[in-house]
Amino acid sequence: MNSQFYLDLAASGLRVPIGANLVLHEESDPEQARQEGSTLGRVIERAALPWAAPI
Repeated sequence: MNSQFYLDLAASGLRVPIGANLVLHEESDPEQARQEGSTLGRVIERAALPWAAPI
């Protein structure tokens, strides 16, 4: 994987929605989920699984 490609995209100002943030806001209390490590871990896992992304 060429990480420089992604760093260049970020440096150019490209902004895209982040899947974990979208899944986080599906929680009944997103702020509490953000503060609780185990819940946040499950949120990140749920965001990564549909695309077989590494977690």
